[in-house]
Amino acid sequence: SSKTARKMDLLSPPDEEVLSEEKQVDRVERSDVVPIQYTDRFRLGVERNYEKQYSHIYFVRLASARSAIKAKCVAAVQHKRCAVVDSILNIKQSERCVIFGTVYKDMALKPNILDEYQAREQYEAPPPERSKYNSDDDCVILEDESGRVALIGNIDVGSLVTGVIMGVLGKETVGGEFVVEEVVHLGLGIQKRLLSSLPPTDAFVCIVSGLNISASGENALPLQMLSDYLCGSLGSVDDQETAANIAHLIIAGNLIGPTPKDTDDVAQYKKRNMKPVTVDHIKELDLFLFQLANTISVDFLPGPNDPSNSIVPQQPLHSSLFPLARKLSGVRGCTNPYEALIHGRTFLGSSGQGVDDVYRFSTTENRMEILKNTMEWGNLFPTAPDTLGSFPFDSKSSGFVDPFYTKECPHVRFVGNQKKFQTELIKGTDGQTVRLICVPSFSETQTAVIVNLSNLDCSPISFKCFKSSR
Repeated sequence: SSKTARKMDLLSPPDEEVLSEEKQVDRVERSDVVPIQYTDRFRLGVERNYEKQYSHIYFVRLASARSAIKAKCVAAVQHKRCAVVDSILNIKQSERCVIFGTVYKDMALKPNILDEYQAREQYEAPPPERSKYNSDDDCVILEDESGRVALIGNIDVGSLVTGVIMGVLGKETVGGEFVVEEVVHLGLGIQKRLLSSLPPTDAFVCIVSGLNISASGENALPLQMLSDYLCGSLGSVDDQETAANIAHLIIAGNLIGPTPKDTDDVAQYKKRNMKPVTVDHIKELDLFLFQLANTISVDFLPGPNDPSNSIVPQQPLHSSLFPLARKLSGVRGCTNPYEALIHGRTFLGSSGQGVDDVYRFSTTENRMEILKNTMEWGNLFPTAPDTLGSFPFDSKSSGFVDPFYTKECPHVRFVGNQKKFQTELIKGTDGQTVRLICVPSFSETQTAVIVNLSNLDCSPISFKCFKSSR
């Protein structure tokens, strides 16, 4: 019949039934942009002085936390018969008291540049690299501007690292050692009160790290799936509704793949005509950011693999590296560490160097436990500058404040490039609530993390796919 022929005709207009079905399909609209306020406390000035001694960092760190740790010590001995001594030099022998200062952990296996230099001069093999540098002979020393004292007794030597500010209750022996009865840490700082106007519906922040984008196309499919999901082009209607409520994306370091080490032995005159592999990696990253930023706002931090300064705080990647993405207002290069106020919630995080370094120089195996320890210690990078490279801050360049000292408690604390996804909600003594997140490396786990701004719930999203058997 003519009606059947019309339905079979590809060039004929659609029937009214088809049009009515299309009208019934609901469109998923992306949620409104959430307000974001950034802090610049980790940005270095134009004039940078690298001639300062690193001892200034420890003086500034102790000065920054002195009032807070002293208040904690006073509260700890409120119902005990002992006094708080302001200076280690004023300790009275065999008299019970509380002292505070900076921890120095004496480690026999800790890498020493002098040992490496001596081995190179004598044509010997350098000391081997280790995953852990602990030994049974390690000891902890507490020091301040006046002096230092070795700590023994009720103290977990293995979990501590150099650079931690803490107080101890005990008494000094005849031999000059301090027998510890109780340890006092800074704990969680003051937390900002939440805004009364939280998002009316669930609004999410997505955190991903360790993309390790390369020109070779490794993990190209999971990366494309991540991009399609965030842009609302992947998954069921329920998945698209969740993706539509993701208002912001944070990429926590290692955006591009590591530089291959096989070029280190190439002669310098040959390297002049060689094209660095990072150039192609950056081009792929630029295209990836450009695709995302057309739909969602993106903040990205540098990591150990990225073309930024290697010492912390790492400065933002230069905008000239991204000719496509820099044209969009939704892309922002940030420092590592990262801090921002996203719709009333304070996000504080890093690309993972702080936790990784504490792991190397402590006996703690669980990365989440290390993250909780850094919260108790009140410092993002406690091992800097001893075993983690850091800018030589002094009282003038930092305003007499250690920038890594977490005086204010965040609502979300994350570290990137970890082995696996871990999360925990911790509460402080003064009502603080903090969501801790270990964000896994995407290139290894194909996993991203979303955080609900309304209730701080956190869940992983996996983009794993079958690999070819070829």
